[in-house]
Amino acid sequence: MNRSWIVFGIFLILFLVPSHVLAQEGNPPIPPVPTGGNVVLDTLDWLTPSQESEINTINQKLDQDGIAQIAVVTLDDCGEDKQKFRNELFRTWGIGHADDNDGLLIMVCWHGGDQSRRSIEQETGYGLEATLPDILTGRIVDEEFIPAFQSNRPGDGLVAMVKRYDDILRKDITPVITTPLDKNLAFLIIVFLGTVPGAVLGIAYSVVSRINNGLENSGGAGAVIDDKQTSGVISYLHSFALAEFISLILILGMIFAGLQGIFNLPPSVQAYAVYIFPFLAVWCIILILFYVSQFFRHVRQDAWDFPNDSRESSSERSISGTDLLNILSDIARDTSSFDDGDSGGGGSSKKF
Repeated sequence: MNRSWIVFGIFLILFLVPSHVLAQEGNPPIPPVPTGGNVVLDTLDWLTPSQESEINTINQKLDQDGIAQIAVVTLDDCGEDKQKFRNELFRTWGIGHADDNDGLLIMVCWHGGDQSRRSIEQETGYGLEATLPDILTGRIVDEEFIPAFQSNRPGDGLVAMVKRYDDILRKDITPVITTPLDKNLAFLIIVFLGTVPGAVLGIAYSVVSRINNGLENSGGAGAVIDDKQTSGVISYLHSFALAEFISLILILGMIFAGLQGIFNLPPSVQAYAVYIFPFLAVWCIILILFYVSQFFRHVRQDAWDFPNDSRESSSERSISGTDLLNILSDIARDTSSFDDGDSGGGGSSKKF
C-alpha cells in the first residue's frame, strides 16, 4: 500500500510541474517576474540602487505614455540555448502592452565571465521590430555598453542603453536611417543596380550563345546559320529579362543580409540600403509578373498553333522540353522593352 502511494505521489508531482519548465531542455528555470513597478532583476549586482531607480523611472514614463515596456536582467547562467531562454523569459513575464506587443528585454548572460559564452541578449515584441531591428540593437551594444564595460562600468553601460532606447522610441523613427540621404545619388544607385548587372549578364549570355551556335553550325558544308539566332542584338534581347531577374535576386539577397548584420555595413551604407531595397524589390516583382504573363500567353498561342491533323497523337501535341525552352526564349525577347506583450522572435545576441 505504501509503495502505491509513493508511485502515485511521483506521478502527481510530475503532473503539477509547469510544462514551460520541462520544456527548457537543460536551461535554468525562468526567474520570477519583478513586482511593485520594478523592471530590473540584477543578480550580478552590476547596478547601483540609483541606477536601478533610474531605469525604473525611464520605464515607468514609457509605460504611462503607452510607448513601450523595457526590462533589464543580469544572470550568470542563461543555459545552452540563450535565444530560447530569452524568448521564454520574455513571454513568461509578458513584457510589453498586450495590444501593442511593444516590449524590450535586455538580458546579460555572464556565464562566469567566460569570454566565449558571455553575451547581451535582446528580445523585442512584434510592435517594436520595425523601430528596433536586430542590426540596430546590436549596434547599440557596441556603442553604449561595450565601451563602459571595458572601463569596468557595466552598470553605466546598461543605463546608457536604456536611455538610448528611450530617445529612439520617443522620436518614433527608424533609427537606421539617421544618416542624411542624397536622394539623387540614391536614384542613380537604384537605376544602376536595376539595369547594369542584368545587362552585363545578358551580354555575357549572348556572347556564349553565339559562340556555341557558331561551333554547332560550322561542322558541315550544308549548314545553315539562322541570322536571328546569331545576331548579337537579338541574343541580348532574348536573355535580358531573365538576366535582370537573376541579378536582382542576388542584389536583394546581399542587401537583406547586410541589413540583418551579416555584413558589417557602415551607417551611411545602411541608410542607402534601407532606402533602395523596396524600389528594387518592386522592380523584381514587376519582372516576375510580366514574365509569367508572357509565359502563359506563349503557351496558349503555341497550343492553338498545333496542326489539326487526326493522325497526331496527344503526346505529339504536348509541349516538349525543347518547345518550353523556345517559349522561355521568346518571352525573354518580349520583355526586353524593359500588456501581455508577445515576442516577435526578433532580437540580437552580442558577445562582449
